[in-house]
Amino acid sequence: VVASLNFNQDDLSAAIGSVQLEGLPDLVERRRDLVRRIGNHISPLPGVIVPDYHPKAEPSYWYWRLGVDETELTMDKSTFCDALDAEGIPLNPRYDSIPHRGEWFQEQRVFGDSGYPWKAPEYDGDRNPDPDCPNMESVLDTYFNVTIYESWGSEEVDDITRAFEKVATAYAK
Repeated sequence: VVASLNFNQDDLSAAIGSVQLEGLPDLVERRRDLVRRIGNHISPLPGVIVPDYHPKAEPSYWYWRLGVDETELTMDKSTFCDALDAEGIPLNPRYDSIPHRGEWFQEQRVFGDSGYPWKAPEYDGDRNPDPDCPNMESVLDTYFNVTIYESWGSEEVDDITRAFEKVATAYAK
């Protein structure tokens, strides 16, 4: 037994979700197409890192993880993301929803003030966790997430690519 997130859902949500799954393949393909189209335009831009994925990976792109190479720019990642945000790009500059960083985890408050599951005799995890995660920190410092919507069309693709071009070229070294 270890502490973790609980993503249980009620019966009504499960019923709605199971019907919505029928449209999932089309939704995922539309998102992949958008990422391909935008990626083709922004991958050569200075300071923009468009990651390669494993050839057998089949991403769904709820978020699209992109990076900033600060050595090619006159600004840091945070400022780059602020500039993209000012251009209307829907993004999250630092995906910090890491379970062990959550207040509930740090303060061991899951079931009121009981201290459970950490105080349970059966608990197999570290009772005072503070993991060192240098690779995760490096990724959080370099990458950001752009939200992708399957409803986007050519106009949104053009707007996004223009925004990236504007920001990357304005701040290129």
